[in-house]
Amino acid sequence: MFRNLEAEQKRMGMSNTQMAHLLGVTRNTYEAKKSSELLTKNK
Repeated sequence: MFRNLEAEQKRMGMSNTQMAHLLGVTRNTYEAKKSSELLTKNK
């Protein structure tokens, strides 16, 4: 689990849908990657 990511998401008041949009993926993809720790930094 990405605790810092979740903390920042909550601090900014963003939903999973908003975070997914920001990252350019679907909400389902964002939630699956977040829960399985598959989010990676591409740049």
